[in-house]
Amino acid sequence: MSFKLRVVAFVLAILAVPLTSHLWQRAMMSIYKTKHNLEELIAKDGMGVFFQRCCIAVILMAVMWLASQYQEADIPPAVAGPKPPPRQAPGQKKDGQQEVPRPKAD
Repeated sequence: MSFKLRVVAFVLAILAVPLTSHLWQRAMMSIYKTKHNLEELIAKDGMGVFFQRCCIAVILMAVMWLASQYQEADIPPAVAGPKPPPRQAPGQKKDGQQEVPRPKAD
């Protein structure tokens, strides 16, 4: 390994520690904020409303998944695109007649 490559690897390793800790802090703050919002919703509306909304979300996800499965099953193979024309043997014309070889010019 060259010296410059070692220095770059070392600098990246040093910078990785504060960068990852900053990213983890932001992720945890987002999780805590979401938890706080969820606790407020449950305190305001109650557990029954919360579970109803969860059930509606699960039903919607299941319906969307089933719809995508049916769409994939209904697509015929012809929709994928036109079939390429069949390959012809060398020396054969399109209408099936044999081609007469031409004499080569000198």
